[in-house]
Amino acid sequence: MQIATVSEADIPNATITQIKHAYRQLGFTAQLQYMPALRALKQAEHAQEFDAVLLREPTAESYLTQYLKIDVPLRRLLHVAYATRTQMGVSDWQSLNHYRIAIVRGFLSINQALADHQKLEIVNSVHQAIRMLETGRVDLAILPDIFGNYEIEHHGHSSVKPVAVLGQTYLYHFIHKKHRELVPALTQAFAQLEQVE
Repeated sequence: MQIATVSEADIPNATITQIKHAYRQLGFTAQLQYMPALRALKQAEHAQEFDAVLLREPTAESYLTQYLKIDVPLRRLLHVAYATRTQMGVSDWQSLNHYRIAIVRGFLSINQALADHQKLEIVNSVHQAIRMLETGRVDLAILPDIFGNYEIEHHGHSSVKPVAVLGQTYLYHFIHKKHRELVPALTQAFAQLEQVE
C-alpha cells in the first residue's frame, strides 16, 4: 500500500508503527511516501498511485474526493503562532490583523482561517516560514505544532518560540475508494490504538 504523507511532519514513530501494524494485520505492507503538504494533496487528488493518505485534516475531504476518511482521529493538531519576540499580544485569530504572517501551502485549516489576511506570505515549506521569521520579513509564522516544533528542535532555530495556540483540529487517515472494503477493519484497528489527546 502506497501511503502519501507530509514530509515535514514529526510523525511519532509510534504512530507510524501503529499504522503499519494495522495494515500488516490486514495482509498489506504500508509504504509511506513523504512530500510537501500541498503536493501530497494534489498528487493524491489527481493520481491513482496512492492507496491512502496519512494524517490529514477533515477539510482535506474537498481535495480527496476519491478517498474515504477513516472516522477515527489519529492525532490532535494545534495551530500555533511562532515568533522571535514573546510579547506579541497574540491570543486568537482576530488578534493577528496587524501582523505580517507566514504560512505554508497545503495546511488547509490555517490557509482558510487566514485567506483574507492582508499581510500574508505563503511559502512552500515550514523551513521557509521559520527563516522569514528569523530574518524579520514577517512577525509571525502560523504553523501546525508538530511541524513548527520539529523544525525548531531539529534545525537549531533557538530564537523562535511558540507565543499562542490559535485553534486545533484532528488528523485522520484517508483510504482510496478502490479499497473501500478495508474501511471497517481499519476503523476497528484505529479505534483500538492509544486514544488521541
